[in-house]
Amino acid sequence: MMIFDAGSRNLCTVKRQSTNTPLQALVLLNDPQFLISAQALAKRMIEEGGKNSKERIDYAFYLATSRKPNVKELNILEDLLQAEMDEFKKHPSRADEFLQIGATLDDATLNKLELAAYGVVANTIINLSESIQKN
Repeated sequence: MMIFDAGSRNLCTVKRQSTNTPLQALVLLNDPQFLISAQALAKRMIEEGGKNSKERIDYAFYLATSRKPNVKELNILEDLLQAEMDEFKKHPSRADEFLQIGATLDDATLNKLELAAYGVVANTIINLSESIQKN
């Protein structure tokens, strides 16, 4: 928690300092707990988010930021989803590697390639500064 400038809990902290450092970004992008969170959000996107990628991305974006994505944001995330689907189709073992992190999702009913691609999109959404700290 020191990376995120959390207090030591020895003293009361009225207001925490708001920072955004490269080390924090590395933790948010690569720490297993955040990747597991992205996988769980991806699963929710597929199961609860709707029938198509636009609805699913809208759903996840709203969960993370409390607002709908604008057209530009939605297009970027849909392009990312398609690029990741193409990449995982070419290299299915990469999808397995991504989903092995934490190994919390053992749902045989879900398409692993789709889940991994949505996981990358979910990781992108939860790593937006808007998702991490309020504006």
